[in-house]
Amino acid sequence: MTKGEPFVRALFLIALGFLLSFKSIAGDIEAGLAAYKARDYESAAHLLRPLAEQGDAEALYMLGRMYHYGYGVQRDGRKGMELITKSAKRGHPEAQLSFAQMLDVAGLYVEESKWVRKAAKQGNGAAQLRMGYLYAKGRGVPKNKSKAVNWWRKAAKQGNAGGQNKLGFAYYNGFGVTKDEAEAVKWWQEAAKTWRRAAGNGIASAQYMLGTAYLEGNGIAKSGAEAARWYRKAADQGYVKAQTSLGALYYYGRGVPKNTAEAVKWSRKAAESGSANAQYNLGIAYHLGSGVPKSETKALKWWRKAAKKGHAGAKRKLSE
Repeated sequence: MTKGEPFVRALFLIALGFLLSFKSIAGDIEAGLAAYKARDYESAAHLLRPLAEQGDAEALYMLGRMYHYGYGVQRDGRKGMELITKSAKRGHPEAQLSFAQMLDVAGLYVEESKWVRKAAKQGNGAAQLRMGYLYAKGRGVPKNKSKAVNWWRKAAKQGNAGGQNKLGFAYYNGFGVTKDEAEAVKWWQEAAKTWRRAAGNGIASAQYMLGTAYLEGNGIAKSGAEAARWYRKAADQGYVKAQTSLGALYYYGRGVPKNTAEAVKWSRKAAESGSANAQYNLGIAYHLGSGVPKSETKALKWWRKAAKKGHAGAKRKLSE
């Protein structure tokens, strides 16, 4: 044996140990994610917890979500936030976006924009969409229509329906780009295709957006009936925006027979879940006695709830 052979052998054993350890971690992560997707949350938590303790970014993020929503573990928002924050600092793009959302709620918009940018630069479509929004509103960054459109375009080109939709509106309104209705329709059609695929897989947010595309005729033939059909699918899953919109369709008789009792039913579901628009609409129903016995007391109650969330119409009603 030469003098260098023990050293080479030691390096080989270290590398082999690292490789086996990496394969084991990768295998456990895959098993944990598979259990999560199968909604076997207790097994997922059991598999992911030791990996999170080792600092694995994916495990930290997934376990953080589980604590946040109470999946397979006792719900603990603070614990969920801590785990997601650790994951974000280890470079996990979805965790970075989630951490940015926490900063947004806290009103720390400049810090939020920094973390959204980190995720967007890694190619996260949702972060790119959000970065466009921040530039469009001048929230945490200087207002810049051109940069907003550039980020929406990045999201759109990788199949993000929100980015495709925003790019369509940018072209339709000449926002940061030369007005081009044909280009707007092209991107709206792409968004509708993306939403349809996701909606068919039962994703409530996509069902809601597809319903909205049908209602407004964005990239798809306008159809109140199809809008109502997709809104109902999402509303039945508890998607609050869809419940609010479905209530409005029943109130006005768009795509469905006018039915004030159904309008109140769906508006109440959304209002009780915190939708300011639904709370305002429910207040109107009580004010007019539409679908419910007339009650100014209950109308004021719901308008006050909506006004606390900044709803302009509710504030006007309270000032009358």
